[in-house]
Amino acid sequence: TIPGLWGPETGRYWTLNGLIIIVIACPCALTISTPVTYAAGLAATAQRGIIVKGGANLEAMGSVDRIVFDKTGTLTKGKFSVVHLEVVGNAKSRDEMLGLMALMQERSSHPLSASLVD
Repeated sequence: TIPGLWGPETGRYWTLNGLIIIVIACPCALTISTPVTYAAGLAATAQRGIIVKGGANLEAMGSVDRIVFDKTGTLTKGKFSVVHLEVVGNAKSRDEMLGLMALMQERSSHPLSASLVD
């Protein structure tokens, strides 16, 4: 930029003033920046293996001061598993029930259904 030719301090000063004028003249710049920020935050967390449902939840995570992990490894390992299955009645055994659940879920791409198939 032209103000940058007169040194970094002058360039920063006039860049800041230019941005202030743009925001004052066109407040839609602020309105557009908020969804872009949410999308960038959601994309960054997804790249790190964290799925957040929406910008409001992402914003709420800013005030989190404690996280509780479960002992099944779902959060720590990212792999779901069936830990306990209790069959009610005598019509089917536990292995038959697991087989039927795996049969129903084998074509599904949902992460929870993979735990039933494996």
